Amino acid sequence: MTKVRERIPLSRFDQLKEKLYASQGLGNLSDNLFLVLRDAILTNYLPSDHLLPNENQLCQHLEIGRTTLREAYSKLEAMQLITRKKSGTYLNDRRVIDAAMPFRQVLEHADIKEVMDFRMMLEGEIAALATENASRDDMAQLEALVEKMKEHFTNLVMLSVYDAMFHRQLVICSGNSLLKAVFETVRSHFEEVIYKAFASDETIMLKAVFYHERIIKAVKARDSAAAKAVMREHIQCVTDTLFNRG
Repeated sequence: MTKVRERIPLSRFDQLKEKLYASQGLGNLSDNLFLVLRDAILTNYLPSDHLLPNENQLCQHLEIGRTTLREAYSKLEAMQLITRKKSGTYLNDRRVIDAAMPFRQVLEHADIKEVMDFRMMLEGEIAALATENASRDDMAQLEALVEKMKEHFTNLVMLSVYDAMFHRQLVICSGNSLLKAVFETVRSHFEEVIYKAFASDETIMLKAVFYHERIIKAVKARDSAAAKAVMREHIQCVTDTLFNRG
């Protein structure tokens, strides 16, 4: 039995048309259309498992040629975001879309709460492993980075840099190459979120130093449960700041 899918109304593309023509002069029209449609699909602005409008009608609505639309569709299909059949073109099921996306692109479209939840899970385990594998030199590096944070307490940019270096050093302390690879993939996104937290509330800077010192204490004591708990508390503190809680 053929699955019946609801068709996305043309009015849903009004905002996308504005974005498309706002990007005029910044590249090939079909490439720009692909990017606009890709982002709309990944953010669920265009709902998954729905039929796209008739090609002729959509081209008229967007004021583009069919070649432009088909070139954009070819790229979307290659990314497994859409499926084209004689009966029409439809957005794939959300599970298919999520499975097909490179992790970095999924992260770019995740909301801050999802990013922080992922960070809490990831860095909690990193801190726990650091208690098992960190050398004396590793611990000394962590302590030196906390001192650097104290020295640059009034410099938001440098404070953010040394905060990021502290968390990266913990990954090195964990001794796990897979965790390091995952962390490097998401690091720039994490750092952007932390900078926003520091900028929104100066007290979070002092709290960061406080939590970092407690993490070092747990690592030195080889107390994995404490290191994990303190790291999760640290990430939760940042999350609360970003959402103006607590």
